[in-house]
Amino acid sequence: MKKIIFIIISISLVYISFANNNKFSKILDGGIRDFEGAIEDNLVVSFGNFTYSDTNIGSEFSQFIIAQLEIEFDRSSKFKIFAKNELEDILEAINLGLDDITDENTNVEAGKLEGIQGLFVGKFFDEKRFIKLFIDLIDIEKGIKIKKILVNIPKNKIPKNIKITPENFTKASKTQNEISSIGLYNKTNLNIKVWTKKGNGGIYKKNEKMVVNFLSDKDCYIKIYHIDVNNKISLIFPNEYHSDNYIKANKTYIIPDEDYKFDFILGAPYGTEFIKVIASTTQFKDIENAFLELGIASKKIVNRGLTVKQKKGDIAEEMINFTIIK
Repeated sequence: MKKIIFIIISISLVYISFANNNKFSKILDGGIRDFEGAIEDNLVVSFGNFTYSDTNIGSEFSQFIIAQLEIEFDRSSKFKIFAKNELEDILEAINLGLDDITDENTNVEAGKLEGIQGLFVGKFFDEKRFIKLFIDLIDIEKGIKIKKILVNIPKNKIPKNIKITPENFTKASKTQNEISSIGLYNKTNLNIKVWTKKGNGGIYKKNEKMVVNFLSDKDCYIKIYHIDVNNKISLIFPNEYHSDNYIKANKTYIIPDEDYKFDFILGAPYGTEFIKVIASTTQFKDIENAFLELGIASKKIVNRGLTVKQKKGDIAEEMINFTIIK
């Protein structure tokens, strides 16, 4: 396994004030120069996810700022931009998501990323009159953080139709806090992974298709729940296409794959949704009917089927989110 070591080489705080008639590109100019000064040779870079605060939740602003950064860095003589959507397609082909590039537990084979050397990721915070945007440049090949900057973006420079947080952010945050951890008994000997090509906090536009991937490092039984924009929960695996919830170790499973007679096509209502996975080395006591609404997402629902006997086995869980925008 490749061990990723994050080393902060330098942190630059970029505080910028602007005249009302300045273009948005001026906002990022100082930060781009700082990134240019942090590298000796030209770098092929792409973009990961930009999420709100410490929630790992994306929004329309995530998409907006990535688009602006792609434009501005493309003007730089020191950076060559590899389009984010093309990187996502490559990762999907090799059964990885954006998060895997910087995950210390994931080994991305040399050459699989077609020469992409750096990845920009970020977090942003709402500071009333400003959006505080942290941007990290990560060297993929060496596994180090090359540079971190902070840019303060005046809100009056952001188009009014761009939402800083998803439309259902309050509900989504509550759901995340409620069922992000369900108090499992023993998570030391079983690991479960779930991902989409866009990674945790990924942004999907109306009519885009989504594929959910999952695997375990041990033979086990599994249940996967989907929590929608309105906080309603339903079981999506097992289901009528794969009724057996026993999965084999180190085998990637896909929903939907060629056996399914439908696609996950995303659309209204817009906002943040979740995929919650629970795995157990012993079978669940109860398994709900697939694709039926089970009520408002809660620990009570996702704990359903866990029994005292399972304390003797291994249980693992994982949850990711994605946001649908217009």
